[in-house]
Amino acid sequence: MKTLALAAVSAVALSSAAGAATLAVDEANYDGALLTPNSSYSTTWTSNGTSWDIQGFSFTLNGLSGGNDLPLVTLSFDDGSGAKTYSDWDIKTSGSRATGTMFLDGFVTDADFTIGFDYGDGAKNVFANYVFDATVATDGGTDPGPAPVPLPAAGVLLLAGVGGLAGVKRLRRKG
Repeated sequence: MKTLALAAVSAVALSSAAGAATLAVDEANYDGALLTPNSSYSTTWTSNGTSWDIQGFSFTLNGLSGGNDLPLVTLSFDDGSGAKTYSDWDIKTSGSRATGTMFLDGFVTDADFTIGFDYGDGAKNVFANYVFDATVATDGGTDPGPAPVPLPAAGVLLLAGVGGLAGVKRLRRKG
């Protein structure tokens, strides 16, 4: 019973919390929270002055209200140039269970950005989470492809091989 009470207190504390996270290179960056009715949750991702190419934004909601509560969740994104909000979830239901998904385009930034969820006056709790990939941006965020491989040693070896063959040919003519 104590464990259940502790879990309930933790869930309520998380549902109105705000956090901070540092972007991880070439790893999945993710976060999530249990949202209670009339609550919000946000995380500010720190760039540390590095230019990041952020891709593969995937957001998911899970609830037990037959999908009725999921449209009450608004996703917000703010990179310092003004907050953008989204609420057009693709909702699938199975009995009382429901899942809402949303995918957003990536971007390149060197600013910190905040991702948040605001949950309206719903009947049941909703679990919200997201994941994205972050790589260090190069050349304005475009992928330059693999670095060119220097081949000066190969050229020297080729010339030495051709010279060696010419030398062997010359020795056979003399002998």
